[in-house]
Amino acid sequence: MKQHTGAFRVLVLTDHTAHNASNSVYDLCRSLVGLPDIAEVSVASRGNPGNAGFFYQHTTHKLMAHAVGPNFTFENAEHLLNKDCREVEPEGYQWIWLRLPRPIASGFFPWLCTIFPENRIVNRPSGISETSSKAFLLSLQRWCPEMHLCHTVQEIEDLQRTYPIVLKPLEGYGGQGIVRISNGQVLKGNIVIPLEEYVQQITPQLATWGFLAMRYLKNVRRGDKRIVVVDGQVIGAALRRPAAGSWMCNASQGGVSEYAIPDARELEMIEDVNGVLREKGIIMYGIDTLERDDGVRMLSEINTLSIGGIAQIAAHAGLPLVDVAAERLVGYFRRGLG
Repeated sequence: MKQHTGAFRVLVLTDHTAHNASNSVYDLCRSLVGLPDIAEVSVASRGNPGNAGFFYQHTTHKLMAHAVGPNFTFENAEHLLNKDCREVEPEGYQWIWLRLPRPIASGFFPWLCTIFPENRIVNRPSGISETSSKAFLLSLQRWCPEMHLCHTVQEIEDLQRTYPIVLKPLEGYGGQGIVRISNGQVLKGNIVIPLEEYVQQITPQLATWGFLAMRYLKNVRRGDKRIVVVDGQVIGAALRRPAAGSWMCNASQGGVSEYAIPDARELEMIEDVNGVLREKGIIMYGIDTLERDDGVRMLSEINTLSIGGIAQIAAHAGLPLVDVAAERLVGYFRRGLG
């Protein structure tokens, strides 16, 4: 058995019931375990019923977690994360790495920060809460298509008369709830409904939270580019194209991907975004870009919670990019406790 010389014990919080075979957490965890600075990586799943008190009721520090070894794969996850576990507490680890998909239980992030130092959680929960809202893009408008935070039906009606828009719920994820609006018609999936009918459905949410309206870029058919960044370094990129008959590029919406390279504008964009996110404790993130009519790439999304794409990008590139991402994480751990 490999002898570990490292000092870092890392607790990963995830939910295996929301995963698919392309989820990169398994490859990343195995890669972390192989690094000399890592003494142990344990994974606790929100999908284990024994962890409900931690993830949902917030009544206990105790978790049932699996210590990662070479057999930690998606195919084995149901058994390993439900059965092959031992009781642990966050206090026994130097770092927590959040790989939780949405939705997050109300109050979980603030509660987690009362039992574990927030500056040793990657990504930092307060930073995730701020940057995961679609409204955060308003602070980066120089890189984005025209957009507006809408709180009234009138704002939506007026804006879609100016140009076609994509309307996004502020806390949406995986493409859920996103619609396209133009000329008084709403494209919801593959169904067209009148705008008057649609706004009746969203009025309570619109008044309470608002929706982000972003100019629709017709070049979406050329694909959106997912770029993954860890500790300030671009790990890789993939171009995701919509499925036939669709305008949405998300893998969860049937999109397909291929290897891509960030262009000069995207690298400049990332340098700017890095500075903003690092101050908020966001070390690992993904951005999505779309082509404007003139071919210039524009920022359309930032993902700072459960960042996907690394395993697929590595497979497309034929490069050990998962190992590079793991090494960047450990470099951050080292500096954080140095």
